Amino acid sequence: MTKRNKKTYHKDQNLEKWAKIKELNSIKTLIDSGKLSKGYAELAKYVERHPEDPYGHYLYGKCFLDNNELDCAQKEFEIVAKQDSKKRHSGLISLARVYWLKGDKDSAREYYNEAIEDNPYGSLLVYLCLAELENEDKNYYSALNTLYRALDVEPVKGHSEVAITHDDVRLRIAKNLLALGDYSAASLMVESIVASNPTLERELYFLKAEINKSQENYEQAIPYLEMVRTSEEKDKIYYQATMTLAMVYKQLGKISEEIACLEELQQNTICPYDDVPLLLGMALIANKDYAKAKAAFKTGLDARDFNVKNQSAYYYSALQLLEKDNTGAIITLKKVIDNQTTPYRINYISLIRALYNQGNYEEARHYIEKICHISPDNEDNYSFIRLQLLLDKSQGLPLPNREKKPYIDRQFIAYDLDEAIDLVTNNHLKNTFGNSAFPSNTDIRQVFEDVKPFLVEENKLLDNIVDEYEVFYPNAGYYEGRVYNHLRVKTIPGTTQILSLYPSEESFLPTNGALKETLGYEKRKESSKIERFNRRFAKQQNL
Repeated sequence: MTKRNKKTYHKDQNLEKWAKIKELNSIKTLIDSGKLSKGYAELAKYVERHPEDPYGHYLYGKCFLDNNELDCAQKEFEIVAKQDSKKRHSGLISLARVYWLKGDKDSAREYYNEAIEDNPYGSLLVYLCLAELENEDKNYYSALNTLYRALDVEPVKGHSEVAITHDDVRLRIAKNLLALGDYSAASLMVESIVASNPTLERELYFLKAEINKSQENYEQAIPYLEMVRTSEEKDKIYYQATMTLAMVYKQLGKISEEIACLEELQQNTICPYDDVPLLLGMALIANKDYAKAKAAFKTGLDARDFNVKNQSAYYYSALQLLEKDNTGAIITLKKVIDNQTTPYRINYISLIRALYNQGNYEEARHYIEKICHISPDNEDNYSFIRLQLLLDKSQGLPLPNREKKPYIDRQFIAYDLDEAIDLVTNNHLKNTFGNSAFPSNTDIRQVFEDVKPFLVEENKLLDNIVDEYEVFYPNAGYYEGRVYNHLRVKTIPGTTQILSLYPSEESFLPTNGALKETLGYEKRKESSKIERFNRRFAKQQNL
């Protein structure tokens, strides 16, 4: 080939290269602007025309990955990883990500380590990815080792592959040290980081807040969290700071401020936290705003998270039961339970007890059989055996021998007052097990007599396996230096036969009477608003 021909050949090659880059950039613009169907179709055609181009396969793999089509993404990234090109490093990282999402973490580690070896521009991203994988498996020290290795890497300046800096790595190291409880080392690492951009600065404020929160320096954490929240952009770190601020206010007992943070999170549909309605509902209960709490728990019923959904169902149905809406509570609990293969036991207990209250004994037995079939060896199954005893007793069926059963079972079969008094004496007067305690001169038998007149619906808490009441009883007892002014009393369902009682704090959930009083106040307030409006309207009409 002549010199002139070589020059023409290289010129043609460059023109072809720029034409490919231009075409790929055009396709990428289509995808980034939301014209996905057209963009994907054009990209598929491009890959078919240029099967040798690793960048085309890389973009195609990313499209499949974004759509969670992992097998197709894997195929494309494997093509990139096998080629000797500048995109091989990115292909290896993406291939590791695919294996991670498939649950094959060992293969993911292999590809991340291969990408660390094949790292032409000194990219730090792969170290962060591998550390994140190790953190997910709770291998915190392994993750730290990976991150410290990254500090020895010198990125080549001017390449898009090396946008992550050593300060980003130091930030991640500080987070790991915080997770390990090494607050001093985490603080020192934070101080060594230079906030070179607004995003990193907000990350540092958030981390300083987390360190203070972990050390229970709640007041010192608040200013840092507010600094994160001064941003106009409602991004992930904004929501993280708002959630942390809510938790800090909870620790400080500032319920109104906690509620304000959680309400802000709930109003923003892009908030990443699935448990906001549940947390909001619990805060509203603590604030005795039961109507709003119920509405929050109702929202939580649609949560994707298993625990959030089930806890929301528990609290929502509990408020329904306290409002005497037994049928509504049954519908709520059935809707959650019947659509799940994994049992949430407290909801089964609540449902069975609600069915029992309704006199629907056979359906109650059906759910006992169902839970014991799903979890035959579970340690909580004694609860369902007791519910079975309750059903048998109510229907006049033969009961087992009392003597060989645990305490509550014995009492369900045949109640013995002296045995109940002995239990309370040993547990809460002699304080055998380190529980809340009565004053040493308390006559437990007299306490039993004192509380019996107060075992009424107004003082009732929840129906569980037993009935539970809360009775105001000044200076009832103490626990860990705190004086308790209430008694928690548990009885055999439908009776005033006391199984246990002990000094306690005021319950998180309201009694029937407190709920009724609050809801009555809300109705009176609403009625008052209507009356004021009517008076104003009548006055206007008479003008």
